[in-house]
Amino acid sequence: MAHKNYESGTPIQVSVFADRLCIDNVGRPPRTWTVTALLGRHTSRPNNPNLVSALRSLGIIDGWGNGVGAMRMECIEAGLPEPIFELRDDETMVCFQMDEDSVMRTSLSGNDPATHASLTRSALSDAHAMAREAALQHDIGLTANDEKVLSMIDIDGRLTAPRIAKSLGVSESTVRRSFRRLRDLGIIDRVGSDKAGFWRVL
Repeated sequence: MAHKNYESGTPIQVSVFADRLCIDNVGRPPRTWTVTALLGRHTSRPNNPNLVSALRSLGIIDGWGNGVGAMRMECIEAGLPEPIFELRDDETMVCFQMDEDSVMRTSLSGNDPATHASLTRSALSDAHAMAREAALQHDIGLTANDEKVLSMIDIDGRLTAPRIAKSLGVSESTVRRSFRRLRDLGIIDRVGSDKAGFWRVL
């Protein structure tokens, strides 16, 4: 709603399949933005700032520029793969996998979402691709928890080990092992003190 181009007259389209739900909206961030920029920390550039202000006043959204991060975090905490975004000429598409045991199969490269083509999850985040490459170079295996921890601190570097552990349903020691492994691989770094600092994805 907040980012829709209402001049187009085209409704927001929701496509529901056996394994995924895709939302296609006419309207997109600035054309200089890539999916990587959208997934990272960015300024808020809504197409409809007055509508965004109203939604925030009503408590429907909790801030500016937090929507993508909130979607990613909700999926991670629910134990689901992160949503997959595609930016087209004048549209934005996002797909949510509904069955975590199935393989996400959808084409987000200018074709209709009903067509079938494999989409690797490594396309979700440059941080994950970098982590996997570093692990391969050091002959170190990344666990599923390592990747989930990386996703969460990529969204919010101030998350603590107890908060991440609670969200993922694992022990704090498991989270701290992931911190150490990711730091040893040069993927993340700690800025500031343990109490007041934050994690930075390099």
